[in-house]
Amino acid sequence: MNLQPLVDAPGERVRTPFSLALSDGSLFRSGEGKPAFHVVVRSDAAFLRCVTREHIGLISAYFDQEIDIVGDLGAALAEGMTAGLDQHLNALNHVENELHELRFSNCSREHAKANACSFLPNF
Repeated sequence: MNLQPLVDAPGERVRTPFSLALSDGSLFRSGEGKPAFHVVVRSDAAFLRCVTREHIGLISAYFDQEIDIVGDLGAALAEGMTAGLDQHLNALNHVENELHELRFSNCSREHAKANACSFLPNF
């Protein structure tokens, strides 16, 4: 499967070159010159998580140490924002956000107090 178009899509909107390394050893580059950062995906499951959940999957996989960002993390974050990766909510992310709002929103005084108490037990 050729994933170069997937790497090139955000690369068309950013100026900083970067690379993507998959768990099978495949390497994809975007932009000209030496990459400022490398996204290293440790497993097929992590890659699937990033593809299906987009920026939310990428951030979650990073926090769970399923991917690494080697090099300039600031450049990676800035370029992700410049590319508009956070502006695309797919159906899965939309449903997940709606469920989160149902469970944790401050829609009533009682719910707001329960939320505050979960973080501040002596409140």
